[in-house]
Amino acid sequence: MVRISAENYGRSYVEEYQGDLVSLEGLTKAIVEGSSASAKTLFMVAPNGTTRAKALAESENGAIIEGSANDVSVLQVGKFADFRVAQQSMVNIEQRLSYAFLLNASVIRDSERTTAEEVRMTAQELQDSLGGIYGVLSQEFQLPLVRRKLALLSKTKKMPPLPKGIVFPKVITGIEALGRTTDRNKLIQFLQTLAGTLGAESIAKFVNVTEAIKRLATADGIETKGLIRSEEDLQAEQQAQQQSMMDEQQQSAMLRAGEKIAGNIPPKTLGETIVNQS
Repeated sequence: MVRISAENYGRSYVEEYQGDLVSLEGLTKAIVEGSSASAKTLFMVAPNGTTRAKALAESENGAIIEGSANDVSVLQVGKFADFRVAQQSMVNIEQRLSYAFLLNASVIRDSERTTAEEVRMTAQELQDSLGGIYGVLSQEFQLPLVRRKLALLSKTKKMPPLPKGIVFPKVITGIEALGRTTDRNKLIQFLQTLAGTLGAESIAKFVNVTEAIKRLATADGIETKGLIRSEEDLQAEQQAQQQSMMDEQQQSAMLRAGEKIAGNIPPKTLGETIVNQS
């Protein structure tokens, strides 16, 4: 992870946080052992008191025995304050390690009004701080290793050779390497930004809605065959709607023309015309 001059291998990322890991292990062990000791319950009876230990041990719940409550006491460890200090130290160490190893829980603030943008900004900050290290590793270590493995597999006939000049191995690091969920979130964020900046009508005008729906379905692992209507179906439906509108317009025009003609013919002439047509 960290290159060391004049050495074949560098230091691993875990070694950078070895102190926190060892401290966390020690504190966890101490709290577990202390909790086990605190969970043990012992009743002590004063040796010179009137209460008999045998009578106390053999009595059932709710029984009445002779004795004094001052003669009986319960053994307590009394280390609650010390355990609380150890617990708080554990929480601080766990938080540092969570940030160091990019755990999702570390970027979410414990609040009722934590927004998605706040989580996204914190995650991007971690990505920027450690993305350079991952980028160097991907180019200096992972990519040469992948190329070597591919060459050996092709040489041993375990994998067909890749087309030269067309297919190239590429290592993706950081948040972009999380898979389809990241692509889905980016697509949704892009559409929301486009709608909020240019208006919702800009999506239908500039974005291929069918392709966007397919990408969202693919990101969620949904089979789109038979689910999403094809371009041919949409065009056929649009043409049918246009033809229906044209037919309605023609019928309306013919009705208006007939009413206009009927309004211009005198009643007598109109009656003669009807008789002659009959």
